[in-house]
Amino acid sequence: MPDDCNAGGLAPREGNSSDLQPTEIGAMATNYESEITLFLKDFKQSHPGTEERQREGRARLWDKPQDSELLEGFRAARVPQKPYVYSAD
Repeated sequence: MPDDCNAGGLAPREGNSSDLQPTEIGAMATNYESEITLFLKDFKQSHPGTEERQREGRARLWDKPQDSELLEGFRAARVPQKPYVYSAD
């Protein structure tokens, strides 16, 4: 490998690649926040009830009591799918 080659922004080193210091690997990764993360933080700060409304919406749509007898009936009535579903056989 030529000396001027800089793979991944790291200077070539002798020895094991685990010898790399965290600052050499990417200092930006520890303090970087994407635009969407910044937007969500700002939105939650300016709309404090958002997370509570999300939890209420989840409870209303998804967190439902399950009827085990009905589910067992659905499982028992299940018909195995044929290998080729478009066949008339």
